[in-house]
Amino acid sequence: MSGLFGFVSGSVIVPVVFVIFGLILWKAAPPINDFFGYRSKRSRQSALAWGFAQKTAGRLMVIIGAPMIIVSLAAGLFAEKRLDTDGKFWALMIIIALQTAVMGYVNYRVECKLKATFDENGQPRE
Repeated sequence: MSGLFGFVSGSVIVPVVFVIFGLILWKAAPPINDFFGYRSKRSRQSALAWGFAQKTAGRLMVIIGAPMIIVSLAAGLFAEKRLDTDGKFWALMIIIALQTAVMGYVNYRVECKLKATFDENGQPRE
């Protein structure tokens, strides 16, 4: 049972953390800082851009992260029950690669929305 718990928990820890941080950003965005939040050159241009980026990133992280937990859990359970050690290793690598791609997608979407909403100085477009 511990092997099952270890493999499955390993496959869902990233999306769980993704959702937790997403909720924090969405509902209680921190002020501009160097340590926590959605930090990019564009998001740091103004307090308005920063707040917009935090709420947008947080919302996307929750909306995308919740189903990612279910998919990762299902994939982890399948791999644990059906695959040998090498298969489990590669299944976990694929799960991690897909989770990383999802994070990249969130970054891409937030940057697109920032660019469409704010000018080069971080001021709202008219």
